[in-house]
Amino acid sequence: MRKITLSDRAKSELKGLDPPVAKRISNKLNSIVDDIDNLSIKPLKGKLKGYYRIKLNDDYRAIFFVDGEEIIVMSIGHRKDIYR
Repeated sequence: MRKITLSDRAKSELKGLDPPVAKRISNKLNSIVDDIDNLSIKPLKGKLKGYYRIKLNDDYRAIFFVDGEEIIVMSIGHRKDIYR
C-alpha cells in the first residue's frame, strides 16, 4: 500500500496557506494515495526532471517523486510560483 510523506518544506508551505485552502489540499493529498494511477500527473522537465506535478485544485500544485510505495511531496504552492 502506498503512503504519502511531506518534506519539511511542503509541511511549512501547507501551514502557510489559509486554513480552508490547507484543509482542502490536505484532503486531496490523502486521496491521491489510493488513486494516483488514475490522476492527471505530469512529469517535469529541466531542473525538476525526475519529479512530477499534480494539480491539487485550479490554483495549487504539488511537486513530488515516487520512491517504491512512498509518494514524497517536496513542495506545495500556487501554480505561478511553484516551479521557481
